[in-house]
Amino acid sequence: MRRSLIFTLVMTIFWWIGVTVFSLPQPVSADSGGFQVFLPLLTNGSFNNANSEPEASFPSLTQFADTVKNGENRITGLYVEKLLAKPVVPQPSGDYEFISNDADAITQFMLTTPGVVGLLAHNHLAGKLFFEIKPGMRVFLLDGKGKTTEYQVIEIYSYQLVNIDGVEKYQDLETADIIGTAQLFAKFYMGEKHLTLQTCISRDGNPSWGRLFIYAIPVN
Repeated sequence: MRRSLIFTLVMTIFWWIGVTVFSLPQPVSADSGGFQVFLPLLTNGSFNNANSEPEASFPSLTQFADTVKNGENRITGLYVEKLLAKPVVPQPSGDYEFISNDADAITQFMLTTPGVVGLLAHNHLAGKLFFEIKPGMRVFLLDGKGKTTEYQVIEIYSYQLVNIDGVEKYQDLETADIIGTAQLFAKFYMGEKHLTLQTCISRDGNPSWGRLFIYAIPVN
């Protein structure tokens, strides 16, 4: 089981509308209040995404909440009824490459703007269940103090990683639109309050052929 890597790509200066991308061989800071732009890469071994199975024995939301309550003021659990009930672990301070190799854990991506929650998992581990999530489903985040926040999935995006003139970009499998790393980062890890779930898409023997992003908004 390999340690996850992170794609290092971008020095970006972006305002509300425009985004400018410069590709570099090492991760660097974006000139946005010291904020850094990374897009996590989740390596996945040889797992095939198709026909993944939900967990056989499933707790209620209340039962699961009790298992992840630890008194800490941080996200400790992710719950989707009859599909997914996993603890959430944070990345160590400043280590945006870290993604847990524990099959029962999901990692919180700490490099987001306030109000945005990013959760990562390898698709041969907990991330395989991300492929079973559909638009309209309700997703629950739990924290260590017992608070539950409900989200609704509104969109699911799949991208192929492509190389254009030596620059890595992402092609939307539905629309064929191509965007750069900084735009993708801004879409899923910045902006209005929302939840992003991310894992890799494996295809044609390539474990990092593409990326799956699940976008959910809070339920008021």
